Amino acid sequence: MAKIINIQQLLLSELNMRASRRAANMPMVKRQLIVNKEANHFVLMAFGWAQSRYVHQCLIHLELKDNKIWIHEDLTDPGIFDVLLENGVPARDIVLGYVSEIERGEQVGVI
Repeated sequence: MAKIINIQQLLLSELNMRASRRAANMPMVKRQLIVNKEANHFVLMAFGWAQSRYVHQCLIHLELKDNKIWIHEDLTDPGIFDVLLENGVPARDIVLGYVSEIERGEQVGVI
């Protein structure tokens, strides 16, 4: 339980910092952090106007599941994977959910 709380705090700290930033080339596009602690989902969204185009995009979507951090989406630089490693999270505790099971080297059920 303490591990989950520590990971939640790390994710909230990093994502709140990223939410406070705005892209220099899109000053009217805001960022908002959406968190569901009970379901362990963390989403960083970008929304607003970039010239005449409306932007509504998921920048980061993380989930704590099966004692691992699942990265479902990450369109940021530096990526959240690198930040987690720099903060002492072992690579074995991070799953790149946007990479297929085959590419991750996981066993895929046979029907």
